[in-house]
Amino acid sequence: QMRKQGLDLRRVAVVADTLDDIVKEVGEQSRQFDVVVTSGGVGPTHDDVTIRAVASALGREMERNEKMVRMIEDASGGKPITEDQAKMAMLPEGVRLRTLPETKWPILQAENVFVLPGVPAFFSSKLDLILANFINNDRQIFTRQIVLTVPEEKIVSSLNQAVSKFPSVSFGSYPVIDDPEFKTIVTLEGDDEDLVEQAREDLAKRMKPETIVRRPSKDLSNMLK
Repeated sequence: QMRKQGLDLRRVAVVADTLDDIVKEVGEQSRQFDVVVTSGGVGPTHDDVTIRAVASALGREMERNEKMVRMIEDASGGKPITEDQAKMAMLPEGVRLRTLPETKWPILQAENVFVLPGVPAFFSSKLDLILANFINNDRQIFTRQIVLTVPEEKIVSSLNQAVSKFPSVSFGSYPVIDDPEFKTIVTLEGDDEDLVEQAREDLAKRMKPETIVRRPSKDLSNMLK
């Protein structure tokens, strides 16, 4: 999703539900990167400590957010919030509740940190909204690919030569398992379309013509996930 918008994913960290560990990781990433997205730990139970950790990592106090209180009450048909719900209204001071017409619940943003739920479907849908509405990026990424009938180990030398020749182009090599037609897919990505095409042509010339699949007979996108 991020690559489609020209964003480079620089780090993925898996951290236990431990306050100090999350504080350290969020703090380091917030200082090093333009945007940080957290996943999970946003509920009312004892192990939901992500929001407190984000506050601590950014040097902010936790406070009762009245806008969140009203949203919870509206979702409950106007009933006063319960003790458990009140925990969900305790947010870092100065947090932004990013809302859109198509969302029932807001997206929490504290400085450059977006706090998302851990349920995969909810995380994915909210990440789509963040990328579409709250992150401005005009960089366009151009992609090419070469599909081969030979296994990955047969192209190591040629691939390394192309990688050295085109350092600003990102190369990826993906072995294909249990397919009679395809053995390797090489992807090329970059923000200069002409350069990406030059790199593709260069790499193709290094391959034996009979090993290149010119028109694959099937959709290859699932093989790259």
